[in-house]
Amino acid sequence: MESPFIYYAASGMVVLISILFLLSYILDFDNNDPFELTAIVTSTEIDITTQRIPFILVRNNGQKIYPLELLVDVVSNQKDRNGNIKLSEIEPRRVSLPVPQKHIHQDESVHIHENTLEVFILDLPPLEFSGEWEMSFHDSANQIAVLKLEVVERGSTPRIGEPVPRTSNPTTNSGYSIFDLTTQEEPNELLYKSSILDTLERKRPAVISFSTPGYCKSAVCVPVLNTFEAVFRDYSEYIEFIHIEPYDLDELRYNGQFEISEPASEWGLQSEPWTFVVDDEGLLAAKFEGIFDIQELIEELEDILA
Repeated sequence: MESPFIYYAASGMVVLISILFLLSYILDFDNNDPFELTAIVTSTEIDITTQRIPFILVRNNGQKIYPLELLVDVVSNQKDRNGNIKLSEIEPRRVSLPVPQKHIHQDESVHIHENTLEVFILDLPPLEFSGEWEMSFHDSANQIAVLKLEVVERGSTPRIGEPVPRTSNPTTNSGYSIFDLTTQEEPNELLYKSSILDTLERKRPAVISFSTPGYCKSAVCVPVLNTFEAVFRDYSEYIEFIHIEPYDLDELRYNGQFEISEPASEWGLQSEPWTFVVDDEGLLAAKFEGIFDIQELIEELEDILA
């Protein structure tokens, strides 16, 4: 069975151009496109509660570009009494994560190389309206790229501000071994003792990482989980940290089949990794698909603890 997930791909010093085929929200290529750059949103879903849009800019030859000056206008085809809804001149920020990559030599020795995966993040208020939106990218003088994207009323994952699934994921407290629950080489056992359901019933905030260090197709599960665990050290007294594999490990280990795990299916995952922040009322406070930096996560945790 082919994996149902949509993947990132990362290799060498740049993200491979196969990322172009990953994305749900991508402007159709046009040989007559007047712009030298193409903008690509690196997220598989944008819904009306979205407040964070990750994207990259690439040249026609696939080279990623990071302009020193970049502003983004976001315009909806929906209109209110003042005309089209427009968010003007938003300055995106850059987020990067080190991505370890194994290199095996002919003598079977293994070296770990560290590359960097980097994206722009556009922070904005909830979009509120579904339908077609246009993102216009420009510097101080010129428009450099345009992207049309479809904003949906509801994606497959939970929406921000709504109750999250009351998932009874397997844990060590329910009789499972660490091997049953994770592909981490040196797992932190505290990430596997509590289920989402138990945490919600105790009205305890939570951070949930759906990631697979051992079978990650996106190449970013390990650095994302490392960031998750770095925050654990300072916040685990107040917040439950839960790691869940997005694939059925028995199917992978014994049959070589990529099948969505039951918890990942309940949360509507169609890519990996995902990180979700849940407040003490069981409402989704934030979600990150793919990479994020440690400060982003800390700010969300401080908000739910305030």
